[in-house]
Amino acid sequence: MFEHLLGNFPVKSYLTRAMAQNQLPHALLFAGPSGVGKSLFAKALAASLLHTTPEAVAQHPDFHEMRAESKSALHTIEKIREVIDEVHVSSFRPFGKVFLIYDADRMQAAAANALLKTLEEPVAGTTFILLTESGQDILATIRSRCVALAFQPLTEGEVAAFLKSKGLPEHRASLAQGSLERALVDQNSLEKIVFTWLKERPLYHQMLKQLEALVEPEDPIEKLTQAEHIFSLVLMWTRDQHARRLGVSKEHFLFPQEEAVSFSLPSIEEVCQRIADARIGFQRNIKLSVCLQHIFSYTQTI
Repeated sequence: MFEHLLGNFPVKSYLTRAMAQNQLPHALLFAGPSGVGKSLFAKALAASLLHTTPEAVAQHPDFHEMRAESKSALHTIEKIREVIDEVHVSSFRPFGKVFLIYDADRMQAAAANALLKTLEEPVAGTTFILLTESGQDILATIRSRCVALAFQPLTEGEVAAFLKSKGLPEHRASLAQGSLERALVDQNSLEKIVFTWLKERPLYHQMLKQLEALVEPEDPIEKLTQAEHIFSLVLMWTRDQHARRLGVSKEHFLFPQEEAVSFSLPSIEEVCQRIADARIGFQRNIKLSVCLQHIFSYTQTI
């Protein structure tokens, strides 16, 4: 069932045993960092429950996926009510229904409370799988109705082996922070623009325009993922530059192809604080260019 998936062996073991013993809970909470396989595990489990394959499960009439689609990337009460109505409709096939809710922590309060009643009074044959990066951000009463499974980042070796199997550069594994999603994203364009700015400090507004053009998905969750990658690039590049000045061996650099710069650098602590401020601002729907301006503004004065 999960043989083709990387890592998270305790999760595999629990789900396999629960299925074999016919004791799978009606509500599961998959919590862990982005890109470590939560949705792949969920779809593999759903495929097993619905007697189909992971490749075909998305088209199965009794499999339902819910994503935050509003402008503010929240699950609205209207969408959750549609889910609740669907729960009480007979399944097309005799294997029940599976509901997969992405970013379950992004439910409006009213939506979460509406879903809670359904979880408290489960319908036979119906399985809910909630995905989140942080289980603590889920309404406590909903958490209490789910069996929570903690997903861990993949090891660098696991990511490197996967990249090698796909004919992709293995060195990306050291930058992935345990996330296949991060390892597979096309990073070259972002790296080139971000590193050029950090090293050469070209026209400020031109650089921001280029970055905003790259971080353009309409899906707010995907846009947040790409913005997070920019934040990470800034921090990792600065970390490498400080490491060079401390005489750290080159094999420990994240970007060994980058050359040392001669100008003064902000401390790692200052960069971390600026990124933390920018992250909060971006999550509050402040324009990306404004958040980036806060991060990069130190380059105007050093």
